[in-house]
Amino acid sequence: MYPSEKIRLASGHEGAIEQLQAIFQHLADGVFLVRVLPGPDFVYETFNRQTERWTGLSSEAVRGRPLTDVLPEREATRVCELYRRCVETGKTQRYEEVPTALQSPMTFQTTLIPVTDADGAVVRIVGVSRDITEQKRSATALVESQEMFAKAFRRGPYAMIIVRLADGAYMDVNEAFEELFECDRASIIGSRSADDTLWPEPQRRAALIDIIRTSGAVRDFPARLSTFRGSLRDVLLSAHPIAIGGEAHLIATVRDITKTLDTERTKSALESQLRQAQKLEALGTLAGGIAHDFNNILGAMVAFIDLIRIDVNDRMAVLDHVGELKSAAQRARDLVQQILTFSRTQKPSRSVTQLDYGVRDALKLLRRSAPSNVTLESFLDEQAPQVLADPSQVHQIVMNLGTNAIHAMREHGGTLKIRVEPCLVDEELARSQPDLRPGRYARLSVTDTGHGMDEATLKRIFEPFFTTKRQGEGTGLGLAVVHGVVRDHDGAIAVMSQADRGTRVDVYVPEHLGDGPTQAAPLPLPRGRGERLLVVDDEEALCVSLTQLLTRLGYQVVSKSDPVEALQLYLQAPAEYALVLTDLTMPGMTGLELAQQILELNPSARVALMSGFSGNWTPVSVRALGLVDMMVKPLSAAALAEGVARALQEAR
Repeated sequence: MYPSEKIRLASGHEGAIEQLQAIFQHLADGVFLVRVLPGPDFVYETFNRQTERWTGLSSEAVRGRPLTDVLPEREATRVCELYRRCVETGKTQRYEEVPTALQSPMTFQTTLIPVTDADGAVVRIVGVSRDITEQKRSATALVESQEMFAKAFRRGPYAMIIVRLADGAYMDVNEAFEELFECDRASIIGSRSADDTLWPEPQRRAALIDIIRTSGAVRDFPARLSTFRGSLRDVLLSAHPIAIGGEAHLIATVRDITKTLDTERTKSALESQLRQAQKLEALGTLAGGIAHDFNNILGAMVAFIDLIRIDVNDRMAVLDHVGELKSAAQRARDLVQQILTFSRTQKPSRSVTQLDYGVRDALKLLRRSAPSNVTLESFLDEQAPQVLADPSQVHQIVMNLGTNAIHAMREHGGTLKIRVEPCLVDEELARSQPDLRPGRYARLSVTDTGHGMDEATLKRIFEPFFTTKRQGEGTGLGLAVVHGVVRDHDGAIAVMSQADRGTRVDVYVPEHLGDGPTQAAPLPLPRGRGERLLVVDDEEALCVSLTQLLTRLGYQVVSKSDPVEALQLYLQAPAEYALVLTDLTMPGMTGLELAQQILELNPSARVALMSGFSGNWTPVSVRALGLVDMMVKPLSAAALAEGVARALQEAR
């Protein structure tokens, strides 16, 4: 309706006609009236204002004119044919058209309605045209969108699948899915049993379904799937709900990360080998100092043993000598433990600790290996924050950096300074080191006054196998290993050096805000109640000492240095022994082999292992074999008492 006009309602016949004319003129659809002439031929009688607006013609200008005069020739021919069909059949005709005479391109759906006289002859045709331009444009866009989706789905770089949620049927898969899972699309579509092949671990599929039910979608869900030929693939799954034909479906993307994980595993293995090689290099450097220290310890022990024999009648002197003897033995034990810790191959185990705990033992080894012209100074601030670290790897960092520093000063001597202190990293310092974030850190600094490095060397120091040492002096693995260990601890490393001015290396380990370790008050040694124990160790002296200690703790003890004899003795009366305590490494039969034969005979037997170097064996792994515990040698009276009591407790 035009703003300046209104439809007036009137009464009577004349008013009804006016009302119909007003409605006719103000319809949103284009309406036109055509009179049928003999032939038949067709002339316009009138059309409404919407038609005038679309065509740019007035109703008065075309009244009485044939269609062939108003429309272009080709269009008039096609339209007249439709009009003739309407006349001949007497039925409504519908068609779509894009008239060429319009001011702007438009698409219409036109309906031709025949009007008959009393004899049933068609005398007029009423045409109604509706603008469907937008509907056609939307439909075209929808078709194009569907084609684009189909093309993206079929040719996408990642495997994709569409699953119907109602029954789990596979509705479609793309080419990347066929290639990844070695299958044919036709054999998958409509299948509900494909999951049985794809999921070798049904519990992972159940976990995925739980997430989708809870959250509605899932992103980067890790899983291991099987191809239809049995190969395994490590993948990340992402899935989102979609509606297709009014039904709920799930579209999932499967990203293959098998090669990525294989590369990471290979890289991890190589890094482990590099670290072990560097450890061997460092141990070779330290071997002379360690041998010298062991000789000193053994010399002291022999001297005190001789003094005990000489002063056997002087009780107080003997007690003093025994105390010194025990102190020397503890130093030897600590030295062995440092070497084993440094060279171990087990996976690092982090705990809440002070950074200086791993530094102190390394300082002892460095002092023993440093030449006389190198002075070692240390400052360990107890106020440094707690960190989450593996002490053995901290030990390794200090050994690597310290060994490099000593090597840089071996010709002219100098001073090696090692510090552990708290450090607050601000925004400015964090910007200068990409691996640093603002916050509190424990900082380990290793500074030397050696020959230093030029800028070109400084840029390559973290490259594996890059070294400035002469052949036979080192592999160049040290700083590469240190860099890897520091990054494993979420830390950062900064190196400052100038030629002939020395080098400083700062290692930053972030503060751990969790609870630290607590120390319990010492408890009285647990004692036995006359239980009978069988002790097996190929070292006669240990058999004697362990027997005497356990006897004084309230146990009945039988000891054997030959594991075969010990097994025969046990077989004679297995019910008499509450616990078998055996060394791990013995000639003729290992402790594990002895334990297995005892457990085969008596599954309820209690067997505990002792070892000074257990390799990859841990208390958890030996318990998995049926043993009750593993004790680390050398055993003090307290460790022995607690270990035996713990093993027997399980039997009670």
